[in-house]
Amino acid sequence: VQLTATTPSSASIVLRTGAVSADFAQQGYGSGSQDRQYRGKVNFSVTARLGNSLQTGFFKEEAETDNIEDHFQTLAYFTTSVSMQNMLKGESSAHIKPGEKTSNLSTILANLTSPRLWCSAKAIDPALRLWLNYQAALKVWQQQQQQQH
Repeated sequence: VQLTATTPSSASIVLRTGAVSADFAQQGYGSGSQDRQYRGKVNFSVTARLGNSLQTGFFKEEAETDNIEDHFQTLAYFTTSVSMQNMLKGESSAHIKPGEKTSNLSTILANLTSPRLWCSAKAIDPALRLWLNYQAALKVWQQQQQQQH
């Protein structure tokens, strides 16, 4: 999945996810719904890039197979792999302090693997332009929504 936001001045942010894998299981097969517990785990990678669009219209469908570097000048990026899983009630983990009561807690553990952040000095101006542009657009949209309701 790729989401792209671009300003009229070609400042852009691209959010892209990699392959997503998910495992879900039901544990406890008692007669009551209280006896059932569900376990889930999700793994995915995510990359966010800030930069300048070098070509208009590069977001067309045929560009899906193209390399983003051909159409985008990266000024900053953040990339990581994310793993999330739930802990069943009463289950222990290395992340929970010894002696801490967990019987009534529902916990979700999130792991970031190899988070990398890179930012060039040239990224500050486009980041501010992008923020100001979309902040103004959000305010206009919120005003329109208030007028409709």
